Amino acid sequence: FDCGWGFVSKFLLEKYTIDDYVAFDASPDRVIEAKEFLKDFNVELHTSMNHTFKTDKKFDLVLGTGVLHHTKPEDIKQTMKHLVKYAKKDFIHDDPPPGYRTDSKIEKTTFNFFHDYKQIWQELGYEVNIIPIPDLHSRAIYHVKIN
Repeated sequence: FDCGWGFVSKFLLEKYTIDDYVAFDASPDRVIEAKEFLKDFNVELHTSMNHTFKTDKKFDLVLGTGVLHHTKPEDIKQTMKHLVKYAKKDFIHDDPPPGYRTDSKIEKTTFNFFHDYKQIWQELGYEVNIIPIPDLHSRAIYHVKIN
């Protein structure tokens, strides 16, 4: 989710055999860029917000890179609940680690919100493995195994 202009998608598609790759972004401009950038791959691209994305498909992996922290606090739990329903095996996102904060003025002006993802995942009934990213203290990888 939130494919941007497609750089992570291209990396994954070049490195792994993926039969059914679906990506979306809230920005129509980013989706246009991604379509051009990924034109050599069989990719289904959509313009959608995280909380409104719909498909009848379920995927082995649902992956979001650095995006959930842009979701307003009043919407984060429902958005995570909505997105995880598309995962068959794994749900992975990278966002700020537990306890990470910046200046609250920055949060209010750039739509950067710092959520307690561990607690939210637990409230949704999932265990989450939090993996620190060496040399990048502003991000962690959150991995949820789906039963």
